Amino acid sequence: MFLCLIKDFLKFFLPYSAQVHDVDIEMSKKSIKAIGEIALRLPQASEFCIDVLLTFLSWEIEYITSETLVVIRGK
Repeated sequence: MFLCLIKDFLKFFLPYSAQVHDVDIEMSKKSIKAIGEIALRLPQASEFCIDVLLTFLSWEIEYITSETLVVIRGK
């Protein structure tokens, strides 16, 4: 059953992760927020989501860094 949850998680997670680097800034911000929500609502995936969010900080793109910090901070 756990394997099935991971498979479903990846099906939803991968598009969000890919959209973070999208040209549309609003879409990018919504994707970052969605990854934060997944981390909160799916405890099995929270560590993975947090690692991905921390990776976004290393990209040094202002709007991605800023939104990621907001999501990590929780506001």
